Amino acid sequence: MEYGYEKSNRKKLTDREPIWYENQVALYRKIRGMSQEELGKAARVSKSTIYLIESRLIEVKMSTALHLAQALGVEVADLFFSPEKKPPFRSDVV
Repeated sequence: MEYGYEKSNRKKLTDREPIWYENQVALYRKIRGMSQEELGKAARVSKSTIYLIESRLIEVKMSTALHLAQALGVEVADLFFSPEKKPPFRSDVV
């Protein structure tokens, strides 16, 4: 114990197992020609949050999912899904 605090057993975000659901945020971001920073600004989150979402390292709040979908011009269901129920690619958004 240092300075009265125990060392944390928490893992760094990058050491965590990916979350259970899949996402296509990077796919639609690249189709739109957007950088992670541009999407972050449009969706009202940081560039690092976009990285963590695309890497499946954090849970996504509903409000963030809605902002991402709006910024990318798709439905939330097009972005986030369970591995067994991958939505078809929406060619109408290209």
